[in-house]
Amino acid sequence: MDLYQLRTLVRVAQEGSITRASESLHLSQPAVSAHIKALEDSLGLLLFERHAQGMLLTPQGEQLVAKAELILQAHQQLLLEATRLKGELKGELRLGASSHAQPAYLGQLLLRLAQQYPELHVELRHYSQRSALLLDLDKGRLDAAFCHDQEPSPAKLISQEVACQGIFLAAPPSWDILQPPLDWSALQARPWILPSDNSGCGQAAENLFQQLGWRPQQIIRSDREAITLQLIQAEAGLGLLHADTARLAETAGQVCLLHLLPGALRLHLVYPRQRQQDVLIQAVLNALPPFN
Repeated sequence: MDLYQLRTLVRVAQEGSITRASESLHLSQPAVSAHIKALEDSLGLLLFERHAQGMLLTPQGEQLVAKAELILQAHQQLLLEATRLKGELKGELRLGASSHAQPAYLGQLLLRLAQQYPELHVELRHYSQRSALLLDLDKGRLDAAFCHDQEPSPAKLISQEVACQGIFLAAPPSWDILQPPLDWSALQARPWILPSDNSGCGQAAENLFQQLGWRPQQIIRSDREAITLQLIQAEAGLGLLHADTARLAETAGQVCLLHLLPGALRLHLVYPRQRQQDVLIQAVLNALPPFN
């Protein structure tokens, strides 16, 4: 048994397929199969059941995969600690972010990581579902993640607020409804471009509608702020924009800002409590842009 075999075991369990695991590990399918067989032979246990739909872990396999993940994490920590002691940091940092996370803030973070740790390979993955993001964090497929405070994080995670900003309601500059005072009843008849209800902006919109006592007659759904901005520019409807995006668009004459929604969108860095002394987590914490 060696680390390569354990890495193959974990990747096959994650992918549920010899083919996908081989592509991910850059190994041939026979090599991946040989790793699994060698492990099963050395342990005297059946780790996977082969089905038409893929490789399914046996109960014994599930227990051993959990142990294998801990061994691989410990191995990575040993290597990273050694590089830290030598005054350099190398390896792979896997970050996750909800699809609504603040792009300007994340861009600053990636730039600072590149400047401070040039030998560190950073991967940022975007998730449309918070549950999928937290699952990958729990399974060790991510080192840390960024998401908004829509709901409490599990007790085994540390959640640290790192940024907050306002949310603006924006409209095309050419619309005739922009003369003060703002006529909310006229806005009800216009199309609204909104993200999903489970996003921070989506919840802010729902709170606004509750205060107004009505909902828009037409809603266009978009979970990408860049698309929302394009649609506003094309006069397809009103939309919600994060403050940094909104102010830049206003300065460029692309939108007119109608209203600052109550409250703020708070961005959190989330990572496993057991890894709070991890050198990778410390690298992220050291590179965080100033709180604003």
